Amino acid sequence: MSPSAPTLTESFCRDLAPDNLTSRRTQRYRGGGFHLSLATDCTVDERELLTRLYSATGEVMRLTDPALADNPLREGQMVDMARRSELHLLEEQLLASIREIASSRSDSVRKAFLRLATGPFASMCEYFLLIQAGGVEKEYIQTLHYLARDHRKIMRAFFEDLDPPTRKHDTAIRQHSLDLLLEKWRTGLFRSKDHPLIIRFQTFYHGTVAERCLEFAELDQIFYQLAHNCLRFSSTQVLDITVLLTGDGRNLRWIFSNAIAPDHAAKLQAILDDGLNPFEHGVATGDGEGHGLGFVGEVVVHAFGLSDLYEALKKGHLGISVAKDRFLLWFHWPAVA
Repeated sequence: MSPSAPTLTESFCRDLAPDNLTSRRTQRYRGGGFHLSLATDCTVDERELLTRLYSATGEVMRLTDPALADNPLREGQMVDMARRSELHLLEEQLLASIREIASSRSDSVRKAFLRLATGPFASMCEYFLLIQAGGVEKEYIQTLHYLARDHRKIMRAFFEDLDPPTRKHDTAIRQHSLDLLLEKWRTGLFRSKDHPLIIRFQTFYHGTVAERCLEFAELDQIFYQLAHNCLRFSSTQVLDITVLLTGDGRNLRWIFSNAIAPDHAAKLQAILDDGLNPFEHGVATGDGEGHGLGFVGEVVVHAFGLSDLYEALKKGHLGISVAKDRFLLWFHWPAVA
C-alpha cells in the first residue's frame, strides 16, 4: 500500500459531522488551558524530576540543532548521552511518579505526567535506544530535534512557571501553517521499539492551523496521543490523517483512521452500542482507562469553550466510530480567520 494512498473520500469526510458548531468563546483559544504550577501543584520530588526532564531534553535539542551540522563532535556526544541512559532513567521515574500520585490529589497532575510519558518523550527514548545499539543515523538528528522541541513546548504548556521567559514567547501571536505539521510527521517522528509509525496525510486544506505556539502545542499533543494509541493497537502501524475546512469556513475537521484487529473492533463497537462515552471507557486502549482519548476531548472542550465533553459529543465537535475493521476518530479545531 502506498504511503500516500488516500483511504477516505472527501464526500465521506464532509458528511461525517455537522458544520455549524457551537463556540462559546468570544476570543480565540490561546492554548495552555491546564494552568498547572510547579510551585503549588507538584511535590518537591515532582518539581525536581520535571526540572531534570526539561534540562535533559534541552540538551537533546542543543545537540541536534541544525546550526551544529558541521560539528564533528556532535554524534559522539549523542552516543555518550545514549550510553548514560539518562533519558531512560528519567522515563522510569516519570512512570513511577504516575503510579505514586495519590488519588486524593487533583487528577490534573497525573494526567499531565501521562501526557509527558506517552508523547514525544517516549519516541525520543526509543531513538536513543537505537543510538545506544548502533550509533547515530543521519535521519535521527532532525527527528530528535523535532521531538525535543515539541516535548519542551508541551511541558511549558502544562506548567506555567517551568520556564516563564520562553512561555511568554509561546503566547505571542505567530502563525503556524499546516506545512509545519506535515514536515515533521512525515519523517518517522513517532516510533515503537521495532519500527516507526507510518503516517499518510490527505489534505483538502492548506493554510494556517494555529495562531500561537501554545495553541500549536495542544494540537501536537493530540497528534502524539493518537500516534501512541495507533502504535499500540493498530493492526498495521499505519495512521491516516485527513484535514479539511468545514463548509461554513469556521473550523478545521481532523480525521484520524487506522486498521484494528477484528476482536478489538468488536469490543469498541460494543462500547459504542451500549451508549457509553467513547472518550472515557478505554475505546483507544481497550484497558478501561481511555486516557489518551480523554485528553483529546478535554482539549477540544477548551478550544470551543464548551461546558463539558458530553456537550462536545452531542453537538458533533468530536466523535468515534468503527467501520468494519477500521477505527475512526474526528475532532474540530477553530479555523484561523
